[in-house]
Amino acid sequence: MALTVEEIKARAEKIDWWFTMDLGNGIITKGMQIGYGDFKGIWNKLKIPPEYLEGKSVLDIGAWDGLYSFLAEKAGANKVLAVDSHAWHNKQACPKKFTTGKDGFNLAREVYNSKVEDMEIEVPDITVDSVGKFDVVLCLGILYHMENPFLIIRNLGKVTKKLLVLETHTDANFVQNIPLMVFYPGSELNNDVSNWWGPNICCLFNMLKLAGFKRVELVFKSSFGRSIIHAYKE
Repeated sequence: MALTVEEIKARAEKIDWWFTMDLGNGIITKGMQIGYGDFKGIWNKLKIPPEYLEGKSVLDIGAWDGLYSFLAEKAGANKVLAVDSHAWHNKQACPKKFTTGKDGFNLAREVYNSKVEDMEIEVPDITVDSVGKFDVVLCLGILYHMENPFLIIRNLGKVTKKLLVLETHTDANFVQNIPLMVFYPGSELNNDVSNWWGPNICCLFNMLKLAGFKRVELVFKSSFGRSIIHAYKE
């Protein structure tokens, strides 16, 4: 039985949302995510070519409330797998304490009558054996939290069949021709001890090419160090 508007609103108000999401009937979640504007603006800045989504498979790493997963499905993907662990178990480090885990994802999937699948898995454990291969892989807001980012990129190269969309914090971009990463041993980046690395764009390009991506493009760069990169396997 479909949820009523009153039931959706009541459940949504009890959830600690990371993403601002439109649940219909005027119900907009109060998300904490910042940096790219509203939920429509975020997706548009990813600039994923429609032909890479229609009828294709998508892996959304670090899905949290599932915003990107559901938007990929809406854009025509025939299979979407949302994966997360820290957010769904309230282990993420953020300015605000989150206590409702996977509730946002579960409610949104029910409201959207979505077929998005889910798997609880740590990012370093994402391999071909554990999740398989996908036409498109979304790795958004994840890499700078990883202690071994190059290992993660190598794994991403193996699970991606066509396109990796990588959104991450970057640093030291005043150095354009030398690949390097800035290390944050404490809470230097955004007062968050889970932030470890700030690679420059040159470093990201080189790591991605070494991981087997044939073509790498910078599609967005903000004034505050966030970058979106497309890495193609073909």
